[in-house]
Amino acid sequence: MTRATLRFRWARQRWLAGLPALWLVGCAALGPGPVGQAAGGRLQPCPAAPHCVSSDAADAGQRIAALAIRGDPAVAWQALRAYLVTVPRVAIVAADGGAAPEYLHATATSSLMGFVDDIEFVLHAPDAGGTSGAGGTTPGAASAPAAIAMRSASRVGYYDFGVNRARLEAVRA
Repeated sequence: MTRATLRFRWARQRWLAGLPALWLVGCAALGPGPVGQAAGGRLQPCPAAPHCVSSDAADAGQRIAALAIRGDPAVAWQALRAYLVTVPRVAIVAADGGAAPEYLHATATSSLMGFVDDIEFVLHAPDAGGTSGAGGTTPGAASAPAAIAMRSASRVGYYDFGVNRARLEAVRA
């Protein structure tokens, strides 16, 4: 083998070895987006990247239906909390039970690489006066049906390969 051929093979191997690192850096986001409630009890908007789904999203590709509640909203909210506690690698970070609307923030950690995703829920339950927890109706008007708004977003990366949507659909099931 000539010296030029060996040099070419060495350069090709180094370049190929660096591809996974370039891919990870190229797909990495600058950091997690905002979490928490926005104005009117809505969830924060999803970033432009496709690694977020939300029932409050304006973009159809990022939208997922809210959890419809049949029966007592407080019972549904407690059932959601009880379910999240049983899911492996999911931890409840914050739960605002005293404010209206109620808010819950959890994190999910992937098993392979340890990536963290933010999962958020907001309970929109009509109160006795006919006003919605989301501030949507007025006293005396027909109240909006109770629902739980939800959002799941990856902290790192551009694509999530459908993981966040699948996670929220598992909660729905």
